[in-house]
Amino acid sequence: MKLHHTKYKKNYSIFILDSIKPYEEDQPIKEDQKLNYLIDTFKKESGFNNKTDHFQNSFSYWLSGLPSVINLPFYNEDVIDLAVKMGSIEEDPNQKTKDKITNNYFNFMSYMVLDMKLKQDLDLI
Repeated sequence: MKLHHTKYKKNYSIFILDSIKPYEEDQPIKEDQKLNYLIDTFKKESGFNNKTDHFQNSFSYWLSGLPSVINLPFYNEDVIDLAVKMGSIEEDPNQKTKDKITNNYFNFMSYMVLDMKLKQDLDLI
């Protein structure tokens, strides 16, 4: 069942946080530090420059390289299954919907991380 975006975004947020894993398994990350860990790792590995690079595009590209610090599905059918499970699309989607989801997947995940980070930073104010 397709959910309202406020509900499925919450599902994705939980999924993303659960998918963030430290490089060293014996050094767990606290829940409230996971986003910072993910973004800091991205900046170190990608050479991201705040002054010249667009975060969402750069982060999306980095995610598409399947960094080991976050365990995201990447096969098309797994991406579709995730979208159904999260409630962002109906079960048994048509091919047009499948293509839209798979073609925009890493950009969407990048958007979700950015949105989560902005909300986290606002909560600290």
